[in-house]
Amino acid sequence: MIRTLLAALLLALATVAAPPAQEVSGSWITHLYMNDIRDLAVAADGIWCATGGGALFYDFETGEFRDWTRSAEGLASDTLTAVSILADGRVAFGTSASGLSIYDPDRGLWFNYTALTWPIAGDEILTIREDDPWRIIGSRGGFVAFYEGEVRETCQEGLDICGVPGWEISAGIEYHGSLWLGALPAAGAGGVARLAYASTGLWETVSEGLFSREIIEFAAWEESLLCADRGGVSVWNGTQWEGRRDGLPAGTEVRDLHAGPRNLLLATSGIGAGVFRWNAAERFWERFGTMHAQCIAEDADGVIWVGTGMTRTGLHWLGEGADGLWEYVGGTWLQHRHDGPHPLGNYRALTVAADGCVWAALAARIKGWKIARLDGRGWSFFDETNSALSDTWVLDLQVQDGQVWVGHCCCSSPSDSCYLNQWDAATGAVAVYDSVFNVYDSVTDAHGNLWFASWYEGSAPVAQGLYHLDRQTGQVSNYTTESTAGRLRANKVSALALDGRELWIGYQSEGVTRCMLDEQGLPYLADWAWVSYGAESPGNPLPSDGVRAVAARDGEIWIGTIAGVALYRQASWRTFPPGPFTLPGSEVTDIAVTRDGAAWAAIRGAGVTRIYRDVAGSYHLQSFAPPELVSPDATVLAVDTDGRGLWVGTERGLSHFIPGAIGGARTGSELHVYPNPYNPRCGLPLRLARSPGRAARGTIVDLSGAIVGRFEEKWQGDAIWDGRDEDGAWVAPGLYVIRANTPGGWLTGQVAVLDLPCDPY
Repeated sequence: MIRTLLAALLLALATVAAPPAQEVSGSWITHLYMNDIRDLAVAADGIWCATGGGALFYDFETGEFRDWTRSAEGLASDTLTAVSILADGRVAFGTSASGLSIYDPDRGLWFNYTALTWPIAGDEILTIREDDPWRIIGSRGGFVAFYEGEVRETCQEGLDICGVPGWEISAGIEYHGSLWLGALPAAGAGGVARLAYASTGLWETVSEGLFSREIIEFAAWEESLLCADRGGVSVWNGTQWEGRRDGLPAGTEVRDLHAGPRNLLLATSGIGAGVFRWNAAERFWERFGTMHAQCIAEDADGVIWVGTGMTRTGLHWLGEGADGLWEYVGGTWLQHRHDGPHPLGNYRALTVAADGCVWAALAARIKGWKIARLDGRGWSFFDETNSALSDTWVLDLQVQDGQVWVGHCCCSSPSDSCYLNQWDAATGAVAVYDSVFNVYDSVTDAHGNLWFASWYEGSAPVAQGLYHLDRQTGQVSNYTTESTAGRLRANKVSALALDGRELWIGYQSEGVTRCMLDEQGLPYLADWAWVSYGAESPGNPLPSDGVRAVAARDGEIWIGTIAGVALYRQASWRTFPPGPFTLPGSEVTDIAVTRDGAAWAAIRGAGVTRIYRDVAGSYHLQSFAPPELVSPDATVLAVDTDGRGLWVGTERGLSHFIPGAIGGARTGSELHVYPNPYNPRCGLPLRLARSPGRAARGTIVDLSGAIVGRFEEKWQGDAIWDGRDEDGAWVAPGLYVIRANTPGGWLTGQVAVLDLPCDPY
């Protein structure tokens, strides 16, 4: 019954036919780790956070996060360094290489400024200080100071002569008729200088008495000026700095200094990581938190907020119990985390299960591995600490009937345990197939049995060709160059695909082989059943013998190599090499085919390219790179259950493409929501995926036009519907239309509602 319902729904979703295809438009949704918080700004209604994965807002009223990532009309960068609330209520974010992004909450619009369009000294922003009527912006390359919105002082490396102690301006404040600027020592001596703008107009270096010349922040507190450098905190006595380090343990590295309405606060990392407040009566810093604090702020009610980060912790990441935004109220610390990917971020395997769950494997040198799952309730993570899976990298995932087949790699010998695991994620039970070794790719045949490719970049004995697993009997068969009398061209098999009874086998450096299977799904061991193709074969069918991915669809075989893409169709070959009017890069890392007749190629360093054929039979290429993608280093692809949407795993995070209108340029009239398909039984609401500002009002209607849901005053990321009609009953599965009134006009979208059991785990 469940399979029938899902099949009927997917058929209803197939609003575009098979090839020929057309150019596609739609929305890209970015999934990035946002619990590495670099700076905080407190507003009356919440906390604004600059993170390593975009902009984040914690809403005091709802207790939920809203987030923004890089987009063509929005935030200029995902890597943010600073945040400040401007006097006019807008919120300014500093980026690591793209200048300033300023958000207008009233209109829901972003405005971006670089050194070419605004008098900032450089596009790597290190600090933003807003003390009306002063605004100081420090960059790698100098600073600019505004007074009542007009440029008052500016100093830019290579253009101006001034007395800054270095060209990486990391802190600034206006205090008693002078501008005080702090610098890092990387591009100069570092330290502090002041400009007596109100009197002499002269510069003076004032670094005597500081613990270090690596300046972090200034603060004005109880008629005193304080300076935090990497080694501690000092107060200005009128002629030099006096240290205030009592109470700070050895090994403490200062990250932030904040003068709040009630407390003088300090955030630190390193050996002495924690948060401290100044005890004026006893004249020492008292610790009241032990997290790796990156930034700290106090709101008008005296509640203290801390953002954690990994900088100089010596750790590869902070665990789920240590990262995110922390609130100190009533003597208790409360943790608030943005639900999203793991900080490891380097995706090696990716698949979408029949129930819509996204499974991804992450791995990186030294850091180890994780398996991530995104379902209707959010993200879950598995590793050696909470699962019995083999403790080695995961490079392949298959999900069938609640079972996850986990392919491990890359070991130099069979004794290193890079074996295939069969994992029941609900119960935690793991079966190990110790005869299947160094799995790199897999495919499921018409019998429900599995084929696995073995490949490792080491010596030949650690790559063992092809494995076939009969799921009913549990029997494993191994096909190697030796056992097939050379018909399998090499034992280093890098990619697999099935087209009917044809098994396509890609090799690390030997091209591809097409193998015919018998009625039981096993290879015929006869010469006529094995045909190989390489770059030197007649007609040069492949751009390279280094094959990294193969995908099949109805007689079309798409092959990704280290030098472009090849297509086998109707017994003929066509290649798509890199070039200015073809592929934007050469090394293809994965291939996926969608039900609209197109093929997608993930290309290292160049994003993804969609290849499609028009009515006349001509091929066209449509490429996507940042800001649509989170990173240009695309590594793996997976197709949504509707056969149209695409997930892209990258070196940094996940990007999800939700197709909109087909044909022509994007009109901007599409509204996108997530998750889509949506299973309300999983307990999470439907949310706005991306919106050009606040949606004043909106409705959800069924295909007969009856209204089943309404929403008002919703922003990007906000919940808009719980899957129930206006009488509180669950709606029937099917397609629903969403319309919303936004600053970009009335937008319309669709959501597919499922009625499937939700995985309890």
